[in-house]
Parts: sequence; structure tokens; C-alpha cells
Amino acid sequence: EISAVLSEFHGKPAIEVIVVDITERKTKDEKLREQANLLDQAHDSIIVRDLDDAVLYINKATEEMYGWSFDEVKGKDIKPFVYDEKTMGQFLSAKAITVEKGEWIGEIIHRTKSGKELTLNSRWALMRDDKGMPRSILVINTDITENKMMEKQVLRMQRMESIGMLAGGIAHDLNNVLGPVLLSIEVLSKKLTDKQSEMIFNALRSSVKRGAEIVKQVLTFSRGLKSDILPIKVKHLTNEIESIVRETFPRSIRVDSDIPKTLWSIMGNPTQLHQVLLNLVVNARDAMPDGGVITMRADNVVYDKLDMHSHPDCRLGKYVVLEIKDTGMGIPKDITEKIFDPFFTTKEQEKGTGLGLSTARSIIKSHGGFIAVQSVEGAGTTFTIAIPALEQEITADGNLPPKNIHHGNGELVLVVDDELSILQITQETLEAFGYTVITARDGTEAIAQYVQHQHLCTAVITDIMMPVMDGIATARALLKIEPKVKIIVTSGMDVQRQIIELKMLGIESFLDKPFSAEQLLAMLYDLLHGDVKTAS
Repeated sequence: EISAVLSEFHGKPAIEVIVVDITERKTKDEKLREQANLLDQAHDSIIVRDLDDAVLYINKATEEMYGWSFDEVKGKDIKPFVYDEKTMGQFLSAKAITVEKGEWIGEIIHRTKSGKELTLNSRWALMRDDKGMPRSILVINTDITENKMMEKQVLRMQRMESIGMLAGGIAHDLNNVLGPVLLSIEVLSKKLTDKQSEMIFNALRSSVKRGAEIVKQVLTFSRGLKSDILPIKVKHLTNEIESIVRETFPRSIRVDSDIPKTLWSIMGNPTQLHQVLLNLVVNARDAMPDGGVITMRADNVVYDKLDMHSHPDCRLGKYVVLEIKDTGMGIPKDITEKIFDPFFTTKEQEKGTGLGLSTARSIIKSHGGFIAVQSVEGAGTTFTIAIPALEQEITADGNLPPKNIHHGNGELVLVVDDELSILQITQETLEAFGYTVITARDGTEAIAQYVQHQHLCTAVITDIMMPVMDGIATARALLKIEPKVKIIVTSGMDVQRQIIELKMLGIESFLDKPFSAEQLLAMLYDLLHGDVKTAS
């Protein structure tokens, strides 16, 4: 670099030429530019700040990751840009360790310009000057937000799989407990025919069936089993919910309902829809700790093309629309869109799982409908459920017409089950309705009984899950003895894989426990007279 300075030489004007060698400085500048370009090529965020936390440098990846430009943060304290009250403790701890030990590695939470949270694998290094004094801190951040979310999803899937296995075992035991109760009701109702007994039997029958449906609902949630779909009158569901609210909720909470008699019927699973409504009123109760009003309203609605813009899941046609409204604290606007996300909850850890509303939405979608929410903080929340209406109305009581109960005519039936209570009550039920019954506690005993009575035995009813020799092995052995033997297989848990195997053997009659006498007798009659059906 050459510079000229006007000066005097012996009193006369002169030009003084100064030559400065800046080759080394230019070389350093070029190296710095090259290093900066290389850092800009990195996918990780690189931040350099001084010991007072002022930003000295950020690379392009940092700008893209956080949404801040270098000009916006240059020379400014980094803390207000990426930390908040919840994460400030992480920052102070990491900085203290870095200053003391020269480095820190760990996970840290940062906030972007838009407010999004990032989970980062962060590495901090203390930079020193030529004299070895601390000068700045270099931070390299790798975004692992998606990886952490995937890890959580895998853990949730594993947890759900464990729940499914546990649920299967519980379902088997509970269904074996409920089975004899349901069959006993049918037998006793034939002997005690007065009105008071009939009322008691109806109540018992309803409770046992609800218990069986709840068990099936656990399996449906944990394993995605197919559920029974029936014609339903919504008023019956709301009456049950109203009764639960009045009997179990605090007296400070009042429930009002407006369900017109002209409301259309729907097709659905009563237990699942009962679960949805119960979840919504429980949420309403929790939103009104000082009391309030829960209002249930329903109406018939015909949606047209304009409605489809407001409700993306809506289709043209007739719907039954049910509203659950509370006068509670409302839902903050910033979390309204998150409430249907799995595992999202604002409740304390021991009071909420975050599965209620996500399950509710899943159930309503499986019914061909949709669920929406409107809420004003401090003024209450309204959940709207819309389910397609039935084209044809059902009976006033909401039940399907009763089926004829078929009687036997002395036919011999072999019943096989390792549960003595089920074995005994199944025998009594069949004998009460005109059949002759022999029994066996396992597959080996069943084979011996069948060989002894082969020329008289018209059908075999066997449980699928038994010790020593299970239902599949028993069925195989029976078919070898008599290829035309008629078999009904029963089960108290999810045995879809075994059912496929049995179908390959030509067996088509399956009955889920607990089954009613009506279901058992109907299937046995159909099997003996050539009309094979599956009840599940």
C-alpha cells in the first residue's frame, strides 16, 4: 500500500511517499472470509458471542433455523432472542460450566423468531486469545427436534403395545367372569317371570353387556379392533350422561338438556359414543371448579356445499348435531388448535393423559362425522359433534326388534371349556332350551368324549384358549376323526390370528365372550340347519 503526503523539504514543497506492507493483513482477511464461507456451508447452527453474551457472529444455518438475520442480532445480548423464563436456567448452567471447564455438551431448548421451540444438541467451547485469556464462546447447535418427536412416538407406540398385551389378558379374564353371569340371567329369567324379577334381570343384563362393551372398547383403543355398529337414538345416550352428571358431579354444577323428540337416529357404537360424551362433560366439570351449567343440545341439520367450507370433514347430507356447552374458564386461543393432539393436556400429570379428546375425535371420525370446538377465555367452551343420520328411523326404544329364541330337540352337544363356571352355565343354558349336553375341561378330554359319542354328537362348542390342548389343536383332531364335524369356537380375547387359522380349517362359527343365551342358541341353530354366521 502506497500513500503520498504533501510536506516541505528545505522550505520547498515536496511529496513524501510512505510504503506500508499489508500483505499479511490481506491474507488474514481472505482467510477469515474463506472460514466464514465454510461456516455458511455448515448445516448446523454456529454462534459466536462474547463473555457478556453479545452476538459476534452467526452463520447462514443459524439465520435459517431461528429466523433472525445477523444484522438483527449483531452486538446484542442473545438471551432475549432464544431463551425464556423456562429455559434461562439451562443457559446459566451451561455458561457456568463452559467458563469453568472450557466446554459443555448437552441438550437445550431454544425459541425461534416465530415462537417455535427447538430441541438442540448443543456444544459450547470457550475460546481464548493469544495470552490464554477467555475471549468468547463458540456454540454449535444441531436441531434434533424431529428426532426427539420420533423417539416419543416410538415410546408411545411401545407403551400402547404393552397396554394392548395387558388389555388382552384382562379382557380374557373379565369376559370369562362376565360370561356365566350373562348366561345365568337367561336361565333364571325363564324360571322367575314376575315383573320385579324381569326388571332386575334387565338391569343385570344391561350392566353385564355394558361391562363387556367396555372391555371390548379397551381392546379397540389398544389394538384397533372392529367395534359393533348399531342403530342409536341420541336421546338415550344424553339421558345416561345427564344421569351421571346429576348423581356424581358436585351440586354446584347443573345440567340442562334440550333434545327434541323428532331427532333423527344414527348408526354407531353406543359404548364409544358414551365415552366421547362422558369425556366432554368431565372436561366441562374440570373447567368449572366453582360451579356452573353444562348444556346439551341436539338438532337435525342438513349440510350443503357452503357448510363444507366451514367444516372440511363435512359431507353433503343429513346429520345429527349435538352441542356440549359449559360456562367455565374457556380455552386460551393459543392452545385451542392443540387440544385434539395425542398426549396434549393442560392438566397436572396425575390428572390427565391427553388422550381423551384425541380419542374422541378418532371415534367421531370413525363414525363418519366431525367434532369442532369454540371457546372464549373466561366465558366457556362449546364442543359440537356431527354424525350422519340414518335414512330410516328405528323403534321408539332405540332397540332392534327381538329375535326368536330357537329351541333344540334333544340334539347332543359337546361343550369344551377350562373355566368350570362357564362350562356349567353353558350346559344348563343349552339343556334349558332343549339340548342334551356332555362336557370336557380341555382338548384331550374333549377328543375322548367325542370318540365315545361320535355317532350321536351333532356339534362341538369349544373355547380357543385352554391349557394342555387349545381350541385349534382340538379342532384339528376332531376334523381328522370326522371331517364334517360342526364346531363353534368361543373366545374371551382378541384372537384374530387364530381365527384366520381356524377359517383355513373350514370353521366359520365364532362367538365372543361373554355371549348371551340368545346369541349362543341362534348360532347353534344356524350351524345345525346350515346357516353359518359369526357373532363378534
